[in-house]
Amino acid sequence: TYLLDIHGIVVDILNPSHDMNYRHLPTIAGWESEPPLRGELWDDPSITAALGVSKVLLDEKLSGELAGDQINVASFKGNQDPRESEIGIHLPDGNRIHWGRGVNAYGEVPLHEKLTKIRECAAKAQGGVNLDWIIRYPEKTLYRTRETVDGARR
Repeated sequence: TYLLDIHGIVVDILNPSHDMNYRHLPTIAGWESEPPLRGELWDDPSITAALGVSKVLLDEKLSGELAGDQINVASFKGNQDPRESEIGIHLPDGNRIHWGRGVNAYGEVPLHEKLTKIRECAAKAQGGVNLDWIIRYPEKTLYRTRETVDGARR
């Protein structure tokens, strides 16, 4: 487990069994680059993009409301599926937010619209589990349910 500051500097390398003090912070998953040493900048565009989303959620006080569990960058730059969002936010209740690309990336829905969409989704999804909230399109929000296929969630 790597503890990063908001700029991407590795603050500490933690034993996962000792990271209870940091459970309130979102985790970043799906990165492919080699982590740097303590005190060095993790100079990876996917990490930088995930930290940008994390900062927005913390600044807007959405992290507690959404209880963001994980920011996933596995599809960054189309690594897995170019049709999917580069950044996904996985919530502990099973819901996911398909963010799109990094904060203020060219061609993205403006940040204030994404924040409005997230608040609307959170209000509508009370009790809804395994929903994908797709907020990356202008002037519309899509909801998609993940159904069981061959015993596994899609």
